[in-house]
Amino acid sequence: MENNSTFRRPLGRPRKESKKDILLAVMASQSDKGIIEAQARKANLCISVYLREMGIHGAIHVKEYDRELLKFLANLSNIGSLLNQLAKKRNSSNDLNAIERAELNVLANDIANLIDTIKATIK
Repeated sequence: MENNSTFRRPLGRPRKESKKDILLAVMASQSDKGIIEAQARKANLCISVYLREMGIHGAIHVKEYDRELLKFLANLSNIGSLLNQLAKKRNSSNDLNAIERAELNVLANDIANLIDTIKATIK
């Protein structure tokens, strides 16, 4: 029999670059604990991540998005999808000439670039 040794990928979650394996204990009063838990919850983080970020960076940046901006982004994305579907349908038939098809493709690319710009702005 022939022995085939093949490389097997490890199963499970990939290893992190820097493993966090050191435990730090912090003494706090009951009221301090409540405040820390409330602040961590407000930042949408677990307590250990909240304390680590505060200790290393001194501040937590909480992302808050304007609802109107998110609605605008969703509508713009829907328009881009519809325009892309229209361009694909029109490209499959010869109803539009080459210049009109190119203009539709340019508009679809412009909308996609606008969506990327807005996403980068709100991050």
